[in-house]
Amino acid sequence: MKNSRLLVVGVLLVTSLFTTALRSDAASKDEQEIRALENRYEAAVRAKDVDAIMKSYVPGADLFVFDVTPPRQYVGFDAYKKDWQGVFEMFSG
Repeated sequence: MKNSRLLVVGVLLVTSLFTTALRSDAASKDEQEIRALENRYEAAVRAKDVDAIMKSYVPGADLFVFDVTPPRQYVGFDAYKKDWQGVFEMFSG
């Protein structure tokens, strides 16, 4: 009886460790993908590359963005792209 309890506890422990390792790998991969997206976005903003910036957003009319500048909300990919173009036109450097 004692051996079977130890076996069950051992199996549960190994299963738990294996599951935790899988989650850690998935989280690590997700984190790497998010960081890569952030880096691409940052590089696009620094380069004032509106097309590269817009690759981070869903194309088409489904895009809905709230922003800090008026009109505060943008509906559609083209509307938000136009806003980004306006942002860069305001700054010469």
